[in-house]
Amino acid sequence: MIDMKRDSRRSLPSLGLLLAVAACGGETGAPAWSVVVDTLSNGAVRIVNTPPAEGAEPVWWIEEEVRIGSLDGGGPATFGEVRGIGALPDGRIAVMETQSQEVRVFGPDGVHLATYGGEGQGPGEIGGSTGLMVAPDHRLWVPDTRNARMSIFDADSGYVTGYPMRLIVRGYIWEGVMRPDGGVLKPSILLDEDRTRVIRVFDATMTLTDSIPLPRQQELDQEDPPTAFVFEGENGTSYRSVPFYPFSMSLIDPDGTVWSTTFADPSYRIFHWRPQGDTTLVIETNRDRLAVTPAERDSVMAQIREEFPGAPAPDWSKIPDVKPAISSMHLSAEGQLWVRRPSTDGLTHYDVYDRDGRLAGGAATALGVWPYLSPVVRGGEFWALVTDELDVPYVVRGRLVPFECRSGAAAAERETTCLDR
Repeated sequence: MIDMKRDSRRSLPSLGLLLAVAACGGETGAPAWSVVVDTLSNGAVRIVNTPPAEGAEPVWWIEEEVRIGSLDGGGPATFGEVRGIGALPDGRIAVMETQSQEVRVFGPDGVHLATYGGEGQGPGEIGGSTGLMVAPDHRLWVPDTRNARMSIFDADSGYVTGYPMRLIVRGYIWEGVMRPDGGVLKPSILLDEDRTRVIRVFDATMTLTDSIPLPRQQELDQEDPPTAFVFEGENGTSYRSVPFYPFSMSLIDPDGTVWSTTFADPSYRIFHWRPQGDTTLVIETNRDRLAVTPAERDSVMAQIREEFPGAPAPDWSKIPDVKPAISSMHLSAEGQLWVRRPSTDGLTHYDVYDRDGRLAGGAATALGVWPYLSPVVRGGEFWALVTDELDVPYVVRGRLVPFECRSGAAAAERETTCLDR
């Protein structure tokens, strides 16, 4: 019998193969998804994934293995606000804690090993970090927007060096990605009349080498945009985003391509395209749409009334009847696309796609994964920021196990499928 904890760091290529076997029926005997592949007029490949009529359970369960954090008590394992997580090849995890402006390094067992940085302007200090990246040489890159630099730390020895970094678009969470050659890709804008969206290309010393234009976004009526409620007050005009509106989302791939959804389109459709080039892949998945319930609508309306007391009632019909089919997207270290989707069972659900757009399988977890910081997925490991019922933040490492082998599964189910795992 294989010890699942000791065997949790299997490579994702083998996991991806097992996912594909399970998703297609394969050895598990599960009902198969249907996959239709065709080519559109522009040459893009379209993959349409349809679940079986009987429904489809997740192939994998993300089971908690290590939890770092506490409700109180202070110390490096107590977090106020986390904006970056980086997993090192040896199992250590680096956490960017922004309230203290510290990089904290923990061992595979969750034990604190080192703390670097701290608020300040000097070398090795951090003024306003928005994230963290792990470079190909395994050093930790910390974007520091307030000090206008990228600070580099070694997980063993601390601060190494820093490079000047000027940014126009900062964002709450760092949106840049590390290229395989150690350079950085970062979405931004040009200060021209059209405020052209671009991808900034930096080399391994944060020297700007290129700015790749992106397609223009749809222009909206600023007086009454469909995406926002507009409130006029003594202090001017205030905007409140419309709950459940299907905003577009995009994800830069380390290879320089882009994964995105379409603005105002709530359907389950993802595009993979090259900047200044054509769309190469369209992924469509036919899942049932989830309605915005009357209770959910009443709740968000009450919240908005509380935010703008005494203001005339806005046009509540802007609130959609259905939820966007896609909540967020991120890439695993091996390049598989993980798509988080809304659910009604209290679990966090992901659909996992291979690079060719075929559904490799689904993953679910009881962890309350914070939706605004992308998890780190590598091999059989899943690192994420989670919050509990009191909104206390924790950094958790989960491991992917076959769904029928999850803790709490029926004994007979586990006995027949998990003995040789």
